[in-house]
Amino acid sequence: MHKYVIIVAGGKGERMGASTPKQFLELAGKPILIHTLEKFKQTIPSIEIILALPENQFDFWEELFYKYELPKIRHQIVKGGETRFHSVQNALSL
Repeated sequence: MHKYVIIVAGGKGERMGASTPKQFLELAGKPILIHTLEKFKQTIPSIEIILALPENQFDFWEELFYKYELPKIRHQIVKGGETRFHSVQNALSL
């Protein structure tokens, strides 16, 4: 039986007063989103990760993915929707 996690990372950081989307803000030297993926993989190594991101952030995520040497953390990316509901719906359809 496969175990899945859907990570919805479509924040903009506006309430935090940041110009960088909150999932990409650094914490202890790495973006929060990278910490999240690492923790899921450490906790459940066989987990299937589905990451919902705004389409305009795909390239930036790919740059971070290689900058922080994460190819060992397999995941699938799905286009986020207009709302969190739609992002989850897109991930579930994958």
